[in-house]
Amino acid sequence: MEVKKIGMPIPQKDEKLILVLIIGALEALQEGALSLCEVEKIIFAPYYSRLLQEMSCSSSVLEIIDKGCELEDIESLFPNNLEKTISELKNETIQLLQKYPEYPKKNWIKTIE
Repeated sequence: MEVKKIGMPIPQKDEKLILVLIIGALEALQEGALSLCEVEKIIFAPYYSRLLQEMSCSSSVLEIIDKGCELEDIESLFPNNLEKTISELKNETIQLLQKYPEYPKKNWIKTIE
C-alpha cells in the first residue's frame, strides 16, 4: 500500500488491504497473539481514522475502525462483552470485504530503489 498525500482518494484495493489488516488484527487479538494496546497502535486509533477520512476512505471502513477504537472502553466497562464484540466486528469486516472487487493481479509491495 502506498501512502498518498492528504486529500488524494484512497484506491479500493488499498481499502481492501486495510480490511484484511483489520481482520488479522482482530483474529490475533482473539487468540492472544496481540494485545489490545498493540492492536490500537496498528489500526484502531483515532489518528488512523482521521487520516483515512482525509484520504476519502469509505465511510464503512472508517466506521469499523471507529468501532475498533471503542474496544478499550468495552474491555474496561463491560469485560464480559469484549469477546462477543470482537467477533461481531470481525464478521462485519468480513461481510464488507466480500463486497469489494477482486484484488488486482499485481504486487502490493513495491521495490524501493
